[in-house]
Amino acid sequence: MLKVATITHLFPNPIQPVLGVFVLHRVKAMARYLSVEVIAPVGWLPKGISKRPKVVPKLRIEDGLQIYHPRYISPPVLKPLESLFFFAGTLSLFFLRHQKVGFNVLDTHFGYPDAPAVWILSRLFRLPYVVTVRGEDVYGHPRFPLRRVQIERALKDASRVVCLSDVTQNACIDLGVSAHKIVQIPNGVDGDVFKIIDRVFARQTLGLPLKAPILLSAGWIIPRKGYHYVIQALPQLCKKFPNIRYIIVGSDTATGEYKRYLTALVRKLGVEQFVVFVDAQPQERLALWMSAADVFCLSSEKEGWGNVVAEALCCGTPVIAHDVGGVYQMIADGVNGVILPQKSPDLWVDAIIKVLSKEWDRSGIRASVAHLRWENVGKQVADLMETIWREFTQRKPSSQWS
Repeated sequence: MLKVATITHLFPNPIQPVLGVFVLHRVKAMARYLSVEVIAPVGWLPKGISKRPKVVPKLRIEDGLQIYHPRYISPPVLKPLESLFFFAGTLSLFFLRHQKVGFNVLDTHFGYPDAPAVWILSRLFRLPYVVTVRGEDVYGHPRFPLRRVQIERALKDASRVVCLSDVTQNACIDLGVSAHKIVQIPNGVDGDVFKIIDRVFARQTLGLPLKAPILLSAGWIIPRKGYHYVIQALPQLCKKFPNIRYIIVGSDTATGEYKRYLTALVRKLGVEQFVVFVDAQPQERLALWMSAADVFCLSSEKEGWGNVVAEALCCGTPVIAHDVGGVYQMIADGVNGVILPQKSPDLWVDAIIKVLSKEWDRSGIRASVAHLRWENVGKQVADLMETIWREFTQRKPSSQWS
């Protein structure tokens, strides 16, 4: 059986249980077909300097999957060197596991700092590797020249680059990745967790009003999530829907700067009674929130794919979204939601009124994303790993690292 090492910082741990949960799902799905171990380094600084997690176990087993959490130094400055710190923190553990297991393919899930570190490992141990890019790693990090050089080299030398959407694929081509190396495999959704739950039951469970129109967003509370667009639409919406609620589920950042901005905006617009912030929720609980909502709102400036869109649709909830990431690959206007061509509070007002005024077929909405299941994704990724290993072993030794 082919042996794969997944190496990425973007992975859940007991202290950050929702961090990169989509990577966990994909790895578990792939592990149905291949032998997989996970090395998920945790950024660390000495006590008193950082609040980052320091009590994450160095080894744990989840559903039969071995997950290692080595530490690497991750200072808030020196970001251009973070890939080297990541590599240094991973090297000794990878060497020991490779000696015992004999990995065939390396699998990593973010363009920076993960991909450059895995690039070095691949050169040292003469192994092929795959990079999955997820959005900000090919939109944001390349704006910094020293990071861009590393990302470009790691992506160009990868056996394959997996993109989630046409948007991330185009970003990779702009970074110089050959089109023949790019494979598009979107994220999946766990249909056993994200399912249609009776709306009344969901609202009673969460303590929400049964009759109020409820708008929902979910994700990190950071500027590129664009929650301010929906908040700015509320003064007009509450004239038509006096008991409307806008609920934002997600974790704040260490600085809390954007949340403070949103809170000030809510006060300025006089819509305090309509906006509710809820801490990040485990997926089973998030599915309840999605079933309780009348509309899910994706107001992001940018996305790599838009996992929450697929999850909300799987719960039978219509989605209004900016045309970002893979949104247009999931939403059919009028069938399961509305895509906004521009980012404007006025467009949000019109779209929300339109969606709230229509009777939606929740079963039909769920069926629209039936093809996006992790089991399908896992098989696609496993087949790709097999192909990469076959190609690698068929090359002449002299040409493998030319």
